[in-house]
Amino acid sequence: RAQAQTALASLHRERARVMEWYQRMQDSADFTWESMKDGFNEAFGKLSEAWRDAEQNVDQVGESI
Repeated sequence: RAQAQTALASLHRERARVMEWYQRMQDSADFTWESMKDGFNEAFGKLSEAWRDAEQNVDQVGESI
């Protein structure tokens, strides 16, 4: 019985370690995903702005011809 309790306690410790590791992995993945989304949104915003500027420049050149 004592051996079973020792083994069970060891399993509980290992389960806690795995859960902690899993939580860190999830947090890391969430952070990475959020970082990627933020970077994409920023890049898309700059691309949209550059596109608008290019359209305006083309319009201005077209009007001056």
